[in-house]
Amino acid sequence: MDIIEELKKRKKKVGEYRPFWRFKDGERDGQIVKGNPVFVGKLLGWHIDPRDREGKRKLYDVVTLEGEEYTLPSYAALNRALENVKEGSYLYIEYVGEGKPGRGGKKPLLFEVATMTEEEVAMLKEKTAEVAPKPAKKSPEEMKEKGKNFLSTLLDYYGELSVDKAREALMNAGVTIPLEELCSELGLKIQEGKIRR
Repeated sequence: MDIIEELKKRKKKVGEYRPFWRFKDGERDGQIVKGNPVFVGKLLGWHIDPRDREGKRKLYDVVTLEGEEYTLPSYAALNRALENVKEGSYLYIEYVGEGKPGRGGKKPLLFEVATMTEEEVAMLKEKTAEVAPKPAKKSPEEMKEKGKNFLSTLLDYYGELSVDKAREALMNAGVTIPLEELCSELGLKIQEGKIRR
């Protein structure tokens, strides 16, 4: 089979991607967004980064032990560490900071990665169940913030989204705030079935 045909079958449409795992605090639309430097969960699979014109860079899809699905951002150190990890493997990933600047003066982002056995995962779940309180239901304000951050991330990534795909992606992310309300709050335009900045 032709490699191009194989890639076309595997590629996902606009709006089908998971949000990126945020491993450090940042700012989005003038608001501070909290990051989590540690990811613990399962590798679901991978897909080719649609921004990579050569079609070589992979994006890895993961799910936390709590069931939240993300795509890991594409960084050389992280991609090298995940290169030979099999789908279905449990992972412990920790963002440890920036390395020394390379030839171009850019500091690489550094990650430490370990695979976990089923027994280790079971022990970890048991331990966290003992100490972790049950997550509170999100308030309408928190749900709106989640929706705005998610929609903004999608638009940063794709540039524009179809209204149908945006609604589907928000629903899959558990966001119950109406799309039109989120667009209005973010100052986004809905024209001809597309959402744009």
